[in-house]
Amino acid sequence: MTNPPAGQDTQNGYLSFAKMLGRAMGQMALYGVKHPSVIESLGEAHKLIGALAARAGGEATLALDGANVLGNGKVAFTADKLPSSLAGVLRRFNIASISFASAATREELVSFCELSMVKQDAKNFSPAEFLKDRNVSSIRANATVYARIDKGHKVVSGGAAEGTGTGGAGPGGGSGAGSGSGPGGAGGDGSGGGQMTLEKQISGKTLEDSLAAIVGQLDIGDEERANIMRVVIAQMQQELELRVQTVTEQVRGEKMKMENAQTRTESVMASAAEGVVMVDRQGRVMMMNSAAEEIFGGKLAAMSGKPIGDIKREHQVLSISQKLDAPPDRESARQVSVSGGADEVRMMRQSTAIIKNDDGQIVGSIAVTPETAKLREYDRLQKEFVANVTHELRSPLTSITAALAILNANLSNIGEENKKFLNTAVRNAHRLNSLINDILDFSKLQSGKLTVKPEVCEPLAIMSEAADSVQAWARSKNVTLTVGGSAGERLVAADKPRTVQILLNLFSNALKFTPAGGKIEVAAGVETKARKEYVTFTVKDTGPGIAKQDQEKIFERFIQIAGGENVGGTGLGLPITKALVIMQNGYIEVESEPGKGAAFKVALPAVSAGQEAPRVMDFAPAPEKKSWWSRLFGK
Repeated sequence: MTNPPAGQDTQNGYLSFAKMLGRAMGQMALYGVKHPSVIESLGEAHKLIGALAARAGGEATLALDGANVLGNGKVAFTADKLPSSLAGVLRRFNIASISFASAATREELVSFCELSMVKQDAKNFSPAEFLKDRNVSSIRANATVYARIDKGHKVVSGGAAEGTGTGGAGPGGGSGAGSGSGPGGAGGDGSGGGQMTLEKQISGKTLEDSLAAIVGQLDIGDEERANIMRVVIAQMQQELELRVQTVTEQVRGEKMKMENAQTRTESVMASAAEGVVMVDRQGRVMMMNSAAEEIFGGKLAAMSGKPIGDIKREHQVLSISQKLDAPPDRESARQVSVSGGADEVRMMRQSTAIIKNDDGQIVGSIAVTPETAKLREYDRLQKEFVANVTHELRSPLTSITAALAILNANLSNIGEENKKFLNTAVRNAHRLNSLINDILDFSKLQSGKLTVKPEVCEPLAIMSEAADSVQAWARSKNVTLTVGGSAGERLVAADKPRTVQILLNLFSNALKFTPAGGKIEVAAGVETKARKEYVTFTVKDTGPGIAKQDQEKIFERFIQIAGGENVGGTGLGLPITKALVIMQNGYIEVESEPGKGAAFKVALPAVSAGQEAPRVMDFAPAPEKKSWWSRLFGK
């Protein structure tokens, strides 16, 4: 920020400083001294007061003088423009003026702002001692109004000033000289019979001089004149105070009425919404609480400084005044800008009614929950339920699967009938485990929480781990599962657990659709596409195959192609598989003909020994756009 120029702009600089200091006080009370916005406000206030103090010869003073605020003895702005937080400190602790030396530090400004958070009774509290205890030496809280007297100017309080006057020309023809109060004095008494009229004598005089002239017409002694003057001035002062008190009470009543109306309106709005967003005069976001962050789908750090209209998301309605920067001494604009889809705006208006009193003031509201909010709440409850249920099922299922695997490996002479039952249990345990994993992974995809962390891996190790996990299932179906092929010396950039999951999903589908006596093979290879080298994992089966028109559909959510065993499922396995492949900068393809089996090829970036894995795509949902999984699945 540049230093304020001299003259009138310097006085504007005092207003800017007062506003910035008041903002820092308010923000500190809400968010603490380490909040970025508090730090910014204090920094701007520090720059302003440093420049003002330097221009004033080393010290700048703000003084509250009735209806005005003085900046180094000159009227800077009216008191109604003083921020309420700063005005509250001045009035509460009877501080008439504050002096800031050019050496004042940011830490000393922080200590001064902390006065607004003092809970102690003002009668038993000294701001000066408070600042002294905090080693503040460059800021003083003064109990008297600061008045600056320019060099060469003289202040006179009371007393008489010499003056000359000429008496009226009368029959005596004499002239006279006399003395009066103030420049020029009052006219002298002529020795002749001519007399200046009383109206002319008091014209242009002060009230006190006029009263003195009137009382001087009385034919009484000097002491009695003085007593009459004292009584009349006291009566006038009392009457004036009474009139001022009456007018002040009327103004105070109107102000209280306006404040009550504003408080009611703010209370109605606050009770209708948990989220709170603070914007500056240009409509840029300054603050927001956690409820507002949830509504906008992002953190304050990412949205701070952006226009509120730019962060509005789909299916949201924004209502905001068109004139946020209207000066306080002008009438506020009544125009309100409403943006959002026509259906959303209509729904919001139809679901809310404003309650007014007989004066037309807002005193309440009544609303029904919009359908979109209901659906959002139902969706949240559904996700929580699914997550809880699947997590509760996963633990016992893991134990069951492990026990069945041990039985299948160690019990050979249990008879064909018992072997058949055991194989059925193994198959269904694997299917149930796959079903739960699909639901959990899809829930993570919806929320944007599913992540991958690629590293340099050996392709054969990934294939072997995935194949070993389903060998028991393959044996129970009398299906041969083999690992073959090689990528040579090429390594793959992959998230190993997620890539094993990809192959498990492909093995699971192959086992579902491959009849007894069939074969499933997984092999690695290397291919180049678009001048990029990939390591491929190809899973082939001898199942019924997939028709050409169905090969694109199988990667859509909840789509299952008829054929194979009637085993059910979620229809999420292949969509999740495709998502995991794309997240690792790869691609997936399928080749099949009816009656000739199917071959699914997964390609992931190839790397050499010693190379680092490339960075993956960022699929975190952007504030203004649909989540990546919605775009990927065509939602």
